[in-house]
Amino acid sequence: MNLLNRYKRFFTIDEINSDFGKLMTERFDSIRAELISNMHLLKTHNWDQSTGYEGTDNNMHYNGWQVIPLYMTFSDVNVIDKERFLASFKDRSDMSYKPEVNSDVVSFENTDILKVLSKTCLECGVTKRAAVSIFHPDGYINWHIDPDPVTETHTIIRGVWGLDVPEEGESFLLLGDHKQHESWKVTNNDCRLICGRTNHRLDNTHKKPLYTLIFDQEVSIEYLDSITQ
Repeated sequence: MNLLNRYKRFFTIDEINSDFGKLMTERFDSIRAELISNMHLLKTHNWDQSTGYEGTDNNMHYNGWQVIPLYMTFSDVNVIDKERFLASFKDRSDMSYKPEVNSDVVSFENTDILKVLSKTCLECGVTKRAAVSIFHPDGYINWHIDPDPVTETHTIIRGVWGLDVPEEGESFLLLGDHKQHESWKVTNNDCRLICGRTNHRLDNTHKKPLYTLIFDQEVSIEYLDSITQ
C-alpha cells in the first residue's frame, strides 16, 4: 500500500498510545535521571540497519546523529532479515545484544542499564523498536522519507519523546517540505509521532547533545485514516 505523504500531520501520544503517555509522564523524572547518571555506560551506534530497519539511507542527511539501541522485534511488518542481522554482530564489540527470551525480540545490553525506560516501553505495548537518540550540537537530518515497512492493514508510526533537552538552543521536527511544513519544538517530557512515509526533517541548534526516545508503534491504517479525515 502506498502511504507516501498520506499523513501530513503530527499525532499525539493520546491518539496512538495513551497508556504509554501516562506512564512515561509519571516516571519521567526517574527515566531522565537514570539516563543522565548512566551515560558513560551506554553503547552508542550510528543510525543504520543494525539498529532497526533494513534499507535506511546512510548518506549525508544523518549529520551528527547516533542512537543507543534498546530492542527491536522481527515480525511480518519488519523488513530486516533476522539471520543476517544477527550475523552482522559476530565480530563486533561496540554493539552487544542479549540472548533472546522471545525468538521475535532482540534486546541490547543497554536495556540492562536503562531499566525504567525499557520496562515502561514494553509494559505499554511499545514492542516494535525503541532507542535513545543522540543529536550532537548543530546536528541535523535533511528532508527525507523513511523506508518503513507497510502491510495492507498496518504501518509504523514513529514517536519522538524529549528526554534531556539542553536549555541553550532549539530543535524542531518538521513535517512537509522546505516550502510548506508543520513544526514541533522538542521539549522535555513532551512527545509527537509521525508516519515516516511523510517527508520530514529535524533541525538542531543546541550547543550540547540532545537526547530523545525514538519508538515505533504498529498502527492500523484504518484507524489512522479515521483520525486524519
